[in-house]
Amino acid sequence: MLGLIRKYPLAFLFAVLVHAAASVLLVLSFDWTPRPPLPEELQVLQAVAVDERQVQAEMEKIRRIEDRKHQSEQERVRKVEEQVQQEKDRLAELEAQRKHNMERQKKAEAERLKAEQQQAEAQRLAEESRREASKLMDKQRKLEDAQQRKRQLEEEAKRLEQQRSSQVKGEVDKYTRLVRERVEQKWMRPVNWKQGAKCVVSVRVIPGGDVVDARIVKSCGDSLSDRSVETAVRQAAPLPVPSDPQAFAQFRSFTFTFNPDEK
Repeated sequence: MLGLIRKYPLAFLFAVLVHAAASVLLVLSFDWTPRPPLPEELQVLQAVAVDERQVQAEMEKIRRIEDRKHQSEQERVRKVEEQVQQEKDRLAELEAQRKHNMERQKKAEAERLKAEQQQAEAQRLAEESRREASKLMDKQRKLEDAQQRKRQLEEEAKRLEQQRSSQVKGEVDKYTRLVRERVEQKWMRPVNWKQGAKCVVSVRVIPGGDVVDARIVKSCGDSLSDRSVETAVRQAAPLPVPSDPQAFAQFRSFTFTFNPDEK
């Protein structure tokens, strides 16, 4: 009942007023002395009953109107709530899309920065590699130049050595020939010397040409002929010796073939 009163206050007030009016009419028309009802009283009572039915019908009509209004209001509220929810959903979707776009932008920016850093690092490494390669090429070129220079110096030294060796050999051959001629001048042919005989003599000298040793390493044919050649070597001292120290070093101990019949 209280729920109906709260829900339909105007209808309830109207009903109370109608009942109050009917009650007033009943009190005013009530006769405290018993008597049979008059026709007018019956009409009043009937009118009151009819009015009450009308009131009930009016209240029912008002209730139905209020119900429809309430349902309409509920439907409107529901639609508004749906619209609000849809708007919330739309805003939430927009917010989610915004956050997604921001995350994607952040990710893209991070990837761009990472790519730039990688590119810069690759350029730095490439430049460093280029510098290292240039240094290695310079070192290789210098090494090759040094090796080429070394080969040239070695070849030049070898050429000079060969030239020097040839000069020394020439000096040794020259003084060997002079010694052989000098010994032949001092040699006295023995009576038993055979025509065409020859021998190989080993000689050791000291600076100045003095002979410290003279011996036959390949005999002339007999001991008398060998002694005659050894004697001639000693008598030819001092022998001619080269002044070049290197040539003399080889000439200090030398051999020559004594062949006086060879012209």
